[in-house]
Amino acid sequence: MSDNSETPPASRPAPQYGEYATPEEVARITGRPVPGSEPAPPPVPSPSPTERSSSWPSDERPARPPLRWDPPVTIALLMVGLWNVITSIPAFWNLDRELAQSFAAMPADLGVDLSDVQLGEPTLIGGRILLGVWIVLFLVALGVSVTRLRARRRAFWVPLVAGVVAILAVVVAMTAIMLIDPGLAPLLATSGA
Repeated sequence: MSDNSETPPASRPAPQYGEYATPEEVARITGRPVPGSEPAPPPVPSPSPTERSSSWPSDERPARPPLRWDPPVTIALLMVGLWNVITSIPAFWNLDRELAQSFAAMPADLGVDLSDVQLGEPTLIGGRILLGVWIVLFLVALGVSVTRLRARRRAFWVPLVAGVVAILAVVVAMTAIMLIDPGLAPLLATSGA
């Protein structure tokens, strides 16, 4: 059983509407040019990732242009914070001795003689904890400020907030030391009266 290529087999229907026509025959009948005889259009380059990301919507907020004064002010505030931490190391490390010297220098007209107050271990430990809090606050402020400056976002407020928290830590620590240390009872008795 050999098939003759010129005649279609009987089981297959006869072609209609140019189903088996060659491209040249279709072009001649329709009046169009033969495919492949006309020049191909130049290829369209695919967009690069930067072009694609700039034209596509994204979830990221666009970075605002920073204020010109923000980086120098932020750096200046961080330098002031670093200076405060470095210069307060001796005072916080020996807080008991520093407070004793301050109490000895108080004028006698306050009505309380604190020249012989011997501050104990709670004052020393409180000063060292306070020093650790100040160092951690400065490092956190430095890290957050640098991150915000690199992202071109406002950062001047970060050292300011860290400074306020540091002052609050001093107030809380000094209040706790005055309440715990029995040598400061005369000072608390006169301030309450």
